Amino acid sequence: MRTADCISLGTPSTIMGKSQDHPSGAENFTWDEKEWEMSEKYKPDVVKMVPVDDELLKTIPFKAVVKKIAVAEKGSAGLNPPWEVSCTNRMADCNRIVKPFHFAYNEYDGRRHTWNLVFEAYELGDLRTWRNKNFGWRDSVKVSKVLPEAHLWRFLVHMTQALAVMHDQKGSTHKHRGTLLHSDIKPDNILVADNGSAYPSFRLHDFDFATVAHGRQDRRAPAFCGTFVWHPPEAPYVKTTWADVWAVGASLHWLAFGEKVVPPMSANWMDDLAEEDREIALKFRKRYATEQKFYDALGPRIVSPINLGKPSRIAEKHPEFTRFFEPLYRPKYSDRLNFWMMECLKFDPAERVTVDRLMKEMVPEARAVVLDLGGDAALTDFDLVFL
Repeated sequence: MRTADCISLGTPSTIMGKSQDHPSGAENFTWDEKEWEMSEKYKPDVVKMVPVDDELLKTIPFKAVVKKIAVAEKGSAGLNPPWEVSCTNRMADCNRIVKPFHFAYNEYDGRRHTWNLVFEAYELGDLRTWRNKNFGWRDSVKVSKVLPEAHLWRFLVHMTQALAVMHDQKGSTHKHRGTLLHSDIKPDNILVADNGSAYPSFRLHDFDFATVAHGRQDRRAPAFCGTFVWHPPEAPYVKTTWADVWAVGASLHWLAFGEKVVPPMSANWMDDLAEEDREIALKFRKRYATEQKFYDALGPRIVSPINLGKPSRIAEKHPEFTRFFEPLYRPKYSDRLNFWMMECLKFDPAERVTVDRLMKEMVPEARAVVLDLGGDAALTDFDLVFL
């Protein structure tokens, strides 16, 4: 089977291949645009496709796919598969990383080369869609269900396992692969997978901003990519494993409360920054296209504990968020879940928990907690599995 790293280049119309990660039964999948029609547009370059007739369903193992148009480099370099393909193929196939299972050259429009990347469709959607539909707000109406704690533990475990594959090269046989940094972990880039139980699985995708780090991480090299509001306090120095860990913790915080760790922008927000942080902000101000992006990247981060009831939150002066002028309901979760979230959200990156420690200490603890909360069903697809 050919991978993105070893494709024999022919004429543009014949360049295609398959990633090593694919749904069972999709090994011989071929992409024919005429056999599919768009059912939903996620972004201008990302659409959900369904078969035009039932006959195709008999030959493929899925009811829908997601097609992404990837822009490759200019010139002859654009005939090489795009970065997302070669990046994901550096990682071992597993149940925590989403890879395109088919890719094919699309066209050259005189300015750039484009490729079709085909992914399995996840019917439960991304983390934001799934949470808002089931545990958040729908059409300005509050959904009363509280997100079970077992789901939060499973989320933290699954994202830790994804980071272990990326950062620690778990399961990799790729020589000199280096440490992969995602740099854009957020609810929109985490897919929710139906595993047949009441406890869904979570998978990381969208590696457009991923980079490879070899050797010692450079904590003083600024970067201006990804979604700024999920960046850590040390932004713009975010091309590190510490930044990915922060983003997982910030996503867990959002999953629990429905609010980001970055509060709404105030008119005089820079006055509240420490002098050192204010100097950094002023130094890089021109690198951000808008005042909002500047604030999202370098504004204050406010982390609220998730193990406090309302009286304790008020007593400790934690902010109360509102939506449609109604205070947001904040469920109270366990002290241990809060402990691990806070370890991910340490403001000093040197003190932030490592993926290795999460794997060795948090994951075994989570297993016991999840089993107690939901029984054997809650352990469905709990472990990291290499395919």
